[in-house]
Amino acid sequence: NAAMSGEYGNRQVPYDFNFGTHELEWLIADSSDVRITGLMFRQSTVEPKQEVRDLFTANKARWAQRRDKLTRDGEGAGEFNCFSGKVVRPSTFKWQWNGAPASGDTLSDADDAPWQDYAAEQCHVMERAYVQGQKTVYLGQMGPQRFHYFVNMDSRIQINAGDDQNWRQRRVRRVPA
Repeated sequence: NAAMSGEYGNRQVPYDFNFGTHELEWLIADSSDVRITGLMFRQSTVEPKQEVRDLFTANKARWAQRRDKLTRDGEGAGEFNCFSGKVVRPSTFKWQWNGAPASGDTLSDADDAPWQDYAAEQCHVMERAYVQGQKTVYLGQMGPQRFHYFVNMDSRIQINAGDDQNWRQRRVRRVPA
């Protein structure tokens, strides 16, 4: 976080692989834009700054492994500034979701499934998450009903968090653009 930036070190290294570094904190200019709805306390057995240093060291190693894998596998992944989320080099891949009807096989990863391309904005968000090794990505509210969509990047499953959608799941995939 911003207060720990001097202690934390390289902000390119994700602090939490469940969420991108650019999603971890939001700086608010107007305090009237904030409404506290809950407060969480956590007791740690380690001095907080040491805990952050240990987490940084572990994530730095994981980040290096992730970058090495992408380079070794020649996946043509885009490059992003992990803190700002801005594109440094565009990807040669795009993301798709299984467009089978809700009553069909929405979890199939077969090539003949009715794959639909995500919009460029969602492809950017998913590619950034993929490159960073993020486990979960929030795509935002989409569609006419404005349902909330999340993707588990490990299982490649999109989850529709709409109330009447019963947490519908669909397979997603990454293919050459």
